[in-house]
Amino acid sequence: MNATSAGWFTVGRVFPTAANAITDTNFRGKIDRLRTYGKALSAAQIDALNKQDADGDGLYDCFEADYRLPRAIYFDAADSDDDNDELTNLTEQQIDTNPVNFDTDGDLLPDGFENKYGLDPKSDATPNGKLDDPDGDGLLNIDEMIFQTDPTKVDSDSDGKSDKVEADQGSYANDDSDNGDAPDPAEIMQMRVAVGDPSDSHSERYSLRISDMKTYDIIIDHQARDFGVVSEKVYKQFRKGRSYSIELRWLDTNLPDDQLPDFDYFSEVAFVNAIDGQNYLLFDAVDFFTGNKATPANG
Repeated sequence: MNATSAGWFTVGRVFPTAANAITDTNFRGKIDRLRTYGKALSAAQIDALNKQDADGDGLYDCFEADYRLPRAIYFDAADSDDDNDELTNLTEQQIDTNPVNFDTDGDLLPDGFENKYGLDPKSDATPNGKLDDPDGDGLLNIDEMIFQTDPTKVDSDSDGKSDKVEADQGSYANDDSDNGDAPDPAEIMQMRVAVGDPSDSHSERYSLRISDMKTYDIIIDHQARDFGVVSEKVYKQFRKGRSYSIELRWLDTNLPDDQLPDFDYFSEVAFVNAIDGQNYLLFDAVDFFTGNKATPANG
């Protein structure tokens, strides 16, 4: 094989020295395919090779290979969302984020959330980090994610009350139909929500996504605030007589790539209010509850 002035060319990569000609760029134990050329390739030629798409799904072959995405004409990997961050693989390719890691920059904010609201999913530097507050409304980015509000707007629903005020009083910061008014205290069902990984490995991160079963709106996306911890908070966003779905979601692990997640978790949803003189506890991986009906903790 002959080296050229542009170096050795490996599909999806250009290496400057012959020493790197036989290499494993993605560290998976297999030598990459090699092509040699009798002359230096132009930037346009290299760009064209990097953008080859054998299965015609819109994803470059090197992108699919790097992230082990399916490469078959009968499977539309471009529209899939392999990491459940609410970005398609094609969008992840376009914005250069990791399609198999819901949080490319490791700041605990999903790529989809950051991209939607103009934060940088590839940087945890201010104002993009979980503890930043770019709109100055008193809610940190991680709290805006939990309440599904816009971290770049003080008043996401433009009803005259800041997101922080609505979050604290129990109204919906994404719904202007309440005019920002505090709910009737008699209608509030205060709920204690907890989720996380309490195991010895301290390696997993989970969320409990709670949605209104009538409107399908996400009310709370309560998330563990770090790997291997259980995070608990009391919310006032629940109403008597309304039904909600609870979805336990595994988000990610901080274990090395060669170790499988252990999927240990703790989750709990409990009424803070006493009902008919009793305290009620509800918890399950996927469960349903209503504000005026519950199952006692003792069964």
